[in-house]
Amino acid sequence: MANEVRYTYNGKEVGTLRKLVSDVVIVEEQWINAANKYFAKGYGPMLKFPKALIRQECGEELTDAQAWVLLHHLTNSGVPLALRDTEEDEKSRPAKVAGAVAGVALGTLDSAVNTVTAPAVKVKGVFSKKASESTETPDSDE
Repeated sequence: MANEVRYTYNGKEVGTLRKLVSDVVIVEEQWINAANKYFAKGYGPMLKFPKALIRQECGEELTDAQAWVLLHHLTNSGVPLALRDTEEDEKSRPAKVAGAVAGVALGTLDSAVNTVTAPAVKVKGVFSKKASESTETPDSDE
């Protein structure tokens, strides 16, 4: 299972047990690492939106730090209700993959058990039939 970071819909990071008592949003550390790797080249792409928005709506130019803090302010309020999906937000892809792998493994195990038990059932039937034939009383013509 992948390492996960869990957040409440209000944006507070929480531990594993919190998932049992309330809705959480799971973010995999792999996703965080991918984003950090991407942004190691610079934050320009991420800051384009707030800069363009403020330029268009307010006619002002933002510095990188102002654009960053604006994004922080917008996202620090938690997940908007329109974006919440309590059915899917607590799931992570590796859990789905692990479940599928487990299903395949269990299916393979079931097949193996069936392969081994089917001949055993047939052999049991043969012995049961032989035993019942030997306990039957032969018809006599007396």
